[in-house]
Amino acid sequence: LALHAPQGLRRIAVPLFTGTLMVGLDIVMEPVAAFMKDYWLWEAGSVPLSNYASWFLLSALVAAVLDAGFTPVRRNMLYPRQ
Repeated sequence: LALHAPQGLRRIAVPLFTGTLMVGLDIVMEPVAAFMKDYWLWEAGSVPLSNYASWFLLSALVAAVLDAGFTPVRRNMLYPRQ
């Protein structure tokens, strides 16, 4: 969805979408990893908001950097280049 946005909007939409998606994944993953599998323990017993903020910022930054270096190639499938 974010990849089909106009170029100016895409530079904002891709990092926001990616950050939101990764926070959603972390929200689903945390109860399993921390409380059911004991992979890690949180000091206060619950997941701090800084964990979710860090996931959002890091994944949005990586998405922005990767998206800035990626130029979509539009090809005509009827006449592919040789």
